Amino acid sequence: MNLGLYCDTVKYVNMSNTIWQPRLSLKDRPIYRAIANALERDLASGVLREGSRLPTHRELAERLKVTPLTITRAYREAARRGLIESSVGRGTFIRGGGVMPPDPALSLGGGLDLSKNVIAASEALDLDGRALSALRPLVREADYQPAAGSLRHRLAACAWARETGLDAAPERVIITPGAQQGIVSILAAVCGAGDTVLAEELSYPRFGAIAALLHLNVRKVEVDEHGLVPASLEKALRATKARALYCIPNFQNPTATVMPEKRRREIAAIARKHALLVIEDDVYGFLLERPPAPLTHFAPETCCYVTSISKSLSPSLRFGFAVVPDGLADRVASAFGAINAFTSTTNAELFAFFQESGMARRAIENKRALIERNRRIATRVFGEAIRNVHPMSPHLWVQLPVGVDAQRVTDRARQRGIEIGPASSFAPDGVTPRNALRISIGPTTDAPRLENALRTIANLIAEPRLGMTMVV
Repeated sequence: MNLGLYCDTVKYVNMSNTIWQPRLSLKDRPIYRAIANALERDLASGVLREGSRLPTHRELAERLKVTPLTITRAYREAARRGLIESSVGRGTFIRGGGVMPPDPALSLGGGLDLSKNVIAASEALDLDGRALSALRPLVREADYQPAAGSLRHRLAACAWARETGLDAAPERVIITPGAQQGIVSILAAVCGAGDTVLAEELSYPRFGAIAALLHLNVRKVEVDEHGLVPASLEKALRATKARALYCIPNFQNPTATVMPEKRRREIAAIARKHALLVIEDDVYGFLLERPPAPLTHFAPETCCYVTSISKSLSPSLRFGFAVVPDGLADRVASAFGAINAFTSTTNAELFAFFQESGMARRAIENKRALIERNRRIATRVFGEAIRNVHPMSPHLWVQLPVGVDAQRVTDRARQRGIEIGPASSFAPDGVTPRNALRISIGPTTDAPRLENALRTIANLIAEPRLGMTMVV
């Protein structure tokens, strides 16, 4: 293949016959993804416009001296990103205002909901004949399952955990409908009413509701650019008799930090020293190709690992699991059984099927590619304002300038049909000194719609009238 034959992008002549040839970098690999990246750049810069017709697979292959299969893969990748659409007999067009599959990020009013931390691009998951055959006997079985889940499904969970660097025996695994149910069950097993639990100063919004349900007191621990601060954790433990700590090491929600290994070892050592039970929530870790080892790897005797597939596969498929210390498994299973009885075996079997068939791996690859694409869009819009956010984070953490109020920006964005999350939404007690926004970039595959929404938010942040009202 002669990369020297690639030339600069040529603007189209008319809407029905686009002469488009991407400019590719020698560094871009694989080629099909480089072509999709070039298409995205040319759409953003105005070289291509909505409704533009693209060359046929064969035409573009001949121009670039590649195979038609490479162009097929490139167009498929561009379609997955929401950039183009194809119609049999008409050709391939830059996506316009025609009928498209519903966008999971669209609110009932037609706006864009960037407050939900879901990640689209689940089309690799297919309920084909093999999946239905696997489910048929389970549906007909009409029997209750053990609270901890069947051995088959616990083994599937162990295989999933190994991808994160965690080796777990099936006896330590509790199958749950999601990470939240794992958190509730662990806390119910080890805490009593009035006990104190620790959480990051900004955290998963529902953790406060979980603590209130179980009548637990929450003490906040500071976070910095590396995640949970060890000195703050030590201080909280000296001041309280905290029974447990809840934290999110990978893509901390909402600050988007990924805790480095050195910090994980420090936190694990503190947990051992104080016999502190740590609940490690890892629903986002799949976005990292080589994630740091989980906290639970460094202190398995005092750490619990919880996750779900709501981000990695689909939020509609309610399945997750917890890996707990050896001596705690029976108590957590008992607490979970009292709350949920058992997890749907059909959901658990679908998880195992998607994993064994390779569909789960393809879905994860698609979601990583979506986050990479949407992050490029976010970088074009926000630039240096998000330089400290991990490049694979599914959410942005935007610290606002002095005098610009996060809640007012949120309210103005809602008036324009865009939902985002102010920092106060992530404080367990609703009070935080942080003046920032969390913006999820994973919910939509519609690149132009996302860019328009992000530019609207950026303009609102830059608008002086959004400053805090002075009271004199």
